[in-house]
Amino acid sequence: SGKKKKYASPSTTKHKLPPRIYFHAFGGKAATVIQLIRLLEPKPSKSKKKKKPRDADGETKEEEGSSAQDSSIPSIRTPTPETPLGPKVYFGFAPIVNFQSPKTLNVIREVGLERLVLETDHEEAYKVPTTMKEGLRVISEAFNITEEDLIRITNKNTQDLFMYDSKAPTVMHRSG
Repeated sequence: SGKKKKYASPSTTKHKLPPRIYFHAFGGKAATVIQLIRLLEPKPSKSKKKKKPRDADGETKEEEGSSAQDSSIPSIRTPTPETPLGPKVYFGFAPIVNFQSPKTLNVIREVGLERLVLETDHEEAYKVPTTMKEGLRVISEAFNITEEDLIRITNKNTQDLFMYDSKAPTVMHRSG
């Protein structure tokens, strides 16, 4: 049959996805990043706009106590396990896996800072600092930001990915 099969978005099916999804050492294309984000992070449905009152000349007038919202300011969407908007998607890029490909920097830019997590993919701990420094240098240059800013942003992303609340009290257990 010549019919194209239509796939439902995970957020519209009866199956629930985890609140965070992580693509480790992502090796896909920039177009795949866009598709994954659109599929897994559906935008909230648009609510019907309320008609603004008009004056005698037909001009719209602001209601008392309201202010016009600048449509050029993007809305910030922070999904949580309680929100019905679907999961938040994160991507990691490991220098030893991904940086040999010339497409990697374009893919990283498509992912954007708000979905980026740093990783090295090393099994040997002694290699991590050198590789992490290389990753920091390359990625901070790709976004034209400082390494310190990249660390701050990706630390925040990692905390969100693992749903870690740095302000929550920590319980220490003593063995023995």
